[in-house]
Amino acid sequence: MGDDFCFAKDPLQQKSEEIQEIFNAFSPQDKNAIIPLLQSIQSHFGYLPQQSIALASWYLSIPITKVYSIITFSDHLRLEPKGKIHIEVCIGAGCYVKGGAELLQVLEAELGIKNGETTKDLLYSLNTVSCLGACGLAPAIKINHHIYGKLEPKDILRLLKEYAMRGG
Repeated sequence: MGDDFCFAKDPLQQKSEEIQEIFNAFSPQDKNAIIPLLQSIQSHFGYLPQQSIALASWYLSIPITKVYSIITFSDHLRLEPKGKIHIEVCIGAGCYVKGGAELLQVLEAELGIKNGETTKDLLYSLNTVSCLGACGLAPAIKINHHIYGKLEPKDILRLLKEYAMRGG
């Protein structure tokens, strides 16, 4: 998106009813609505497409650079689609000391992606988190909504195979 990017008078008119409903749920005068608006957009798409970010900027009259700052600061907002199998590796103090970083290395090598990336087939995404709230299970990872703890590298390969066989 370059400096020449601009919208017609009302770019929402060109969007689907679903998208219009998302935006119309928020007052264009309420700049504090930016995070809930972005969350609603992400809930709809699974991530924040570039054009929707520009729409949010336009709709709430917030500079797009500020919107991107909010997105990149927030751990839960995504600029890329999340994989069907979403893996979060805890690198909080307890998990890190007990091998969390090693688990991350094994996952990166096995999946062929780095922290913050998604596989090309959109099957796996990999992220680190500061804490999963499972310090007693260190080192721990979360796959989709399930936490697994007291893991060793060999356990990672087994878990990946199980999830791949289930298709997510």
